[in-house]
Amino acid sequence: LCGPCLNSALQGLKKEVQVDCCNTEKLRQQLSEFLESTECGWQSLRARHAKALRRIELLRDRCAGLRDTIFEERIDTAEMHFRIVERDLKLREAWCQLVHKRTELVTRVLDPLVCCLRDELDST
Repeated sequence: LCGPCLNSALQGLKKEVQVDCCNTEKLRQQLSEFLESTECGWQSLRARHAKALRRIELLRDRCAGLRDTIFEERIDTAEMHFRIVERDLKLREAWCQLVHKRTELVTRVLDPLVCCLRDELDST
């Protein structure tokens, strides 16, 4: 190859290298932007996942709290029912004692008194 042809060929190759360098730089920039946006997307996805996990944990805690409250309310209700039954039993026992004492009073005091009054009325 002659000198001018070689120069012309080198100039052409130099331009091609410059174009390839520009294209490579553009592609590198595009790839960098893509990777950056993908990483941002992954970070956003990770953040949403972590937020969802926190919400799930919060809901589990709330459910456990409600379950405990319901259980405690059932215990309280059962205890209240037991107290009502216990009071009812005591009232029945008191009523039975009152009836027994009334019967005893009638038997020991009033029956003899009625007998005495009858005797007195019969004697008159």
